[in-house]
Amino acid sequence: MKPCAHSVIVSIYLDAHSGIGFRYWKDPGPFAQYKDVPGAFSRFLGFWMVLIQAAFSFFGAEVPGVAGTEVISASKVLVSSRSYI
Repeated sequence: MKPCAHSVIVSIYLDAHSGIGFRYWKDPGPFAQYKDVPGAFSRFLGFWMVLIQAAFSFFGAEVPGVAGTEVISASKVLVSSRSYI
């Protein structure tokens, strides 16, 4: 295995066994109440809001790469399209 893979495995082991990264999974838990909405619907809204934010963050970073593969003169178009993002 490469040194990078070793460091990833060791960090996952230390994080899982020390409880540092998972201490908030007990209180309030992985699905916390969203704002002041009570019940299971609130936990669904919290998950949905995180999913929407992650989707927009990923989409924003991916657009220039997709645009570069679909145009004829990518070197000219990508330079001018950066100003629109």
